[in-house]
Amino acid sequence: MYYIYIMEDFKAFTAVAGAYIMNIIHPYKHNTIVSVEQDPDIENQLEKVSKQSVVVVGNIFVKLLILKVETIKWISLRVKEYIDTMTDNEISIEQEDTEEDTNEENNFEIIDKKNQ
Repeated sequence: MYYIYIMEDFKAFTAVAGAYIMNIIHPYKHNTIVSVEQDPDIENQLEKVSKQSVVVVGNIFVKLLILKVETIKWISLRVKEYIDTMTDNEISIEQEDTEEDTNEENNFEIIDKKNQ
């Protein structure tokens, strides 16, 4: 009998928690200063300026985070290109070394010390 009450409480708690998390995840209704300026629900100028400053700071923060992601992507692509060129150079150097070794092996002179 207690199990039923616990399950109902758990379902209610998960519904409230889910709604709260979705409220946090979704963006604020104002994305620009103009939308804050045109909002009829804001009553006084102080509240309007406060919300405008929060929207500006939030937009700056988001743009900085996007810039960080793009910079990391750009750096990783450049490092990958550098590593690819370095490995290609190593392979070509190793191939040249093996070619020189085979040429040197074929050009040896046989000296007979007994007959000299």
